[in-house]
Amino acid sequence: MRRRLIIAVVSSAVAVAGFSVGGSSPAFAACSLPDVCSGTGVVTATLTGTLGTRSVATVSAITINSVANALSLGSTWDTTVAEIGRSGTNPWSLGATLQGGSVTSLTTTTPIPAASFNIHGNTAPAPSGGGGSWAAGAGGNLANDGTTQTPLCTNTTQVAASTYTGTYDCNGAVTLTIPNGTQNGVYTGVFVVTLNQ
Repeated sequence: MRRRLIIAVVSSAVAVAGFSVGGSSPAFAACSLPDVCSGTGVVTATLTGTLGTRSVATVSAITINSVANALSLGSTWDTTVAEIGRSGTNPWSLGATLQGGSVTSLTTTTPIPAASFNIHGNTAPAPSGGGGSWAAGAGGNLANDGTTQTPLCTNTTQVAASTYTGTYDCNGAVTLTIPNGTQNGVYTGVFVVTLNQ
């Protein structure tokens, strides 16, 4: 007896094990419980120096020299702010305080209160680089509480979407009105300039 050999030709469009052959799109069942159908992962982006910096760069020492029988004595003050690739801030300003609200002497028992010092004649020279509108503040007496600021200079109209690099100078005069009965001595304190933004 002769045996027949039968060869079956299968169409290429037959789907095998959930995968399609021949170009048709696969069909997936919707994910549902008890399967876990989603997952999460933490995205961490580390940015360094993108904002740039704006800093009080210098505060000059204030030296007030004595004059015999004087009721008041004068000197000058000066401070600078440096910006390096800094995003704009509108406004920002400088204010002054006297640390602790007074100056003291090692040889006397009574300090000279901060309000005896008057900041005046403030000037805001044109900045080197930078931007915005740089203007002198009103000044005034320093505060005895050591925290309330006396305005020195202010910058306005910078744009947040822009970056600025430059140096801003702010300076003026200071007058010490000597309180009645103040003893002779060398009085020292700390003149603090604060950047507000």
